[in-house]
Amino acid sequence: MIDDIKGANLLLEYFNIKSEKADLFLLKKLLDKFSLIPYENATKIIKSDGTANFYNSFRFPFEVVTDHIQSGSGGTCFSLVHLFKTLLDQCGFNSKLILADRTYGDNTHTAIIVKFKDTLYLADPGYMVFKPLKLSKEKPVLHNTGIANLLIEPLEGGKFFNVYTLNNNKKFRYRLKNEKVKRDIFFEAWKRSFEFEMMNYLIITRVSQGEHIYMRNNYLQYKTETGITKKKINTQKILEITSQIGISKEIISKALKVLGKNV
Repeated sequence: MIDDIKGANLLLEYFNIKSEKADLFLLKKLLDKFSLIPYENATKIIKSDGTANFYNSFRFPFEVVTDHIQSGSGGTCFSLVHLFKTLLDQCGFNSKLILADRTYGDNTHTAIIVKFKDTLYLADPGYMVFKPLKLSKEKPVLHNTGIANLLIEPLEGGKFFNVYTLNNNKKFRYRLKNEKVKRDIFFEAWKRSFEFEMMNYLIITRVSQGEHIYMRNNYLQYKTETGITKKKINTQKILEITSQIGISKEIISKALKVLGKNV
């Protein structure tokens, strides 16, 4: 789509990234820059409110980028990963869009596998991972993302990859399907995401300089490698914190009103 390409080019200009060789160095740079875009479902809640046609509720690359530049917003995993895939395509990377299964359903997450010769890397900005993670079809690989330890275990010779977080215990997060997803199946999975429980409350998360801010409804968590701080917050504090990370108060207020919250 022309608007997708416009969105990717606009983001490259905004990131001040010139035409470069599509190598691991550039992939790292793109992911690092992409961390400036928050994961948030406020824009998804607003756009889907009263819209019967799910396709019209999708936020494609040009819309995500222009909204981010104007109001500091971002998107959820399907819109963010779709944008990042378009960005990789414009930069000439050999990559494929894939789906993943989570505990609450099949095809409920999406990510990208990038290939350099015979080496595969996972790019997963929808899960707030802003480093390329090397994949092995033969053995598990442990990665430190700066916020968490991720263990990626291959299954059936690399047909699937199980992703776990390792903190005090080993916790399953999702199963990647190492297969290029067809466009209609991807959009169907994206459509079903509007039925997720998370559409009933606000979720905002961002990783920046080794700190992970996670907000869900009236719950706030700060996480670093040294520890986790958790606390309950009120609506005014939600507006204050989201404003501090650069998201327009107007967007957050509008989403809260759609959710029936007093602002």
